Amino acid sequence: MFFCWQCRLMSYHKSQLYGLWLGVHIEYNPNFPLPIINDFRTDGTMTAKRLGEDAKHYNWALSGNILTVDTLHYNLIKCDKNVLQTENFYNYLFRKIQAVSIEKDEGELYTFLRNTSWVSGDKALHFDDERLYTFSEKKLTEIRCWNIEKYDNYAFLYQTGNHTDCEKYAARAMQIVTANDDQLHLSIWNETGKDNLIYTKQNDAIDLDNSLKNRGFQRCSMYGISKIGNTGNLYEGGGNALKNYFYNNYQITKNTSNENGFVVVEFTINCTGETGEFRVVEINKNYETHQFHEDVTQQILDIAKSIPQWIPHESDGVPRDAQTDINFRITNGQIKVIL
Repeated sequence: MFFCWQCRLMSYHKSQLYGLWLGVHIEYNPNFPLPIINDFRTDGTMTAKRLGEDAKHYNWALSGNILTVDTLHYNLIKCDKNVLQTENFYNYLFRKIQAVSIEKDEGELYTFLRNTSWVSGDKALHFDDERLYTFSEKKLTEIRCWNIEKYDNYAFLYQTGNHTDCEKYAARAMQIVTANDDQLHLSIWNETGKDNLIYTKQNDAIDLDNSLKNRGFQRCSMYGISKIGNTGNLYEGGGNALKNYFYNNYQITKNTSNENGFVVVEFTINCTGETGEFRVVEINKNYETHQFHEDVTQQILDIAKSIPQWIPHESDGVPRDAQTDINFRITNGQIKVIL
C-alpha cells in the first residue's frame, strides 16, 4: 500500500471538500475508470452517484487529512479548488465540477445531440442513437456508446461499453458546459489536467458508411490491457494450425538466404477478435539488435495481419483486449521454429 509521510503532516478544512467532484480514475490501477460524482454537503452527508446507477448516501467527516466516509478512512493526498486526490488502497482522483447549469433535461439533451455532427479544429464528433464517433484529421479514430445524465442542474456526457456492445460499464465522463445550436462545450478531465473542447455544429453530413469501411483498429477498453502468452489458444484450430498458417504462406527469397536470428511480432487482439497495434522486434542469434531484410520481416508481418479472425481473450468469462506476441526463429531465411 502507498503511504505518504508528507501527506500525514498536512491538514485540510472540511470547507475545501464542499461541492461536487467528478471522478477521473483510480490512479495506480487505470483498468478501473471512475465515472462517479461525489457531492459533499455542509451538513456532513454526501451522495456518491456512479453514472448510470442509483445514488448512494453516506455520512462524512474530516480530521486533519483523514476523510471518513461512514466507516471507511481515506488519506487526503491533495485537495485544492480543482483537484481532490484520496488514498485508501489506491489513489482516487477527482476534479471539481464547473458551476455551470444546463436547463435541458436528459431527454432534451439526448434529442438535441442525436444525429448531429460537431467540429473543433481537426477534431469532429458525430452522434447517432447509441454511438459516438470521433474523428481526427478527417479519419475515424474511435467508436463508443454514449449516454447523458444530469445531477442537480449539471449535465454529463459519458461513455459506456465499446464499439460493439453498449451494455457494459460506464467509462470516461465529461461535463457538458454548453449545449445549444451554436456551441457544444465539453470539459474533459484526465490525470494531468483538463481540456475544454468547444465544438460548432457541422451542417455537412458525415459519410459514416465509407468511414466505417476504412476505420482503424480500436481497443474495446480505454483503461489498460492484459499481456498474455500461448497465442495459439486464441486461434481457431489451436497452436499447430496457427504455425501451419505461417509455414504455408511464408516464402523464402534470394534476399533472405543469409538471414539468421529471431523476429518477434507483438500485437493486440481486442474483445471482438480484431488485431492491431503491430510491432516487430528483430534480433540476431547473439540476441543483439539486428535489422532483417524486409522480405523476412515485412512478409511475416503481412501474414500476421492477414489472419482473418482471432478468438478473444477472456477474463472471468468476459472477452477483453489482450497484448500478445509470436516468436519466429529464422535460419538461413527460413522460418524454423515458431513459439
